[in-house]
Amino acid sequence: MSGRRIFALARRVIRQISRDRRTIFLLMVVPMFVLAIGAILLRAEPAPIP
Repeated sequence: MSGRRIFALARRVIRQISRDRRTIFLLMVVPMFVLAIGAILLRAEPAPIP
């Protein structure tokens, strides 16, 4: 494939992704949510074993 075709394809894919709100939400919000949950779990104190 020529560079021009690859650039046109990449531009089209980026345009399609930027118009889809659900994809933008998944790319931006979900990773922050997962990191926050992981931080909460790692910071929690372990329960004492009786």
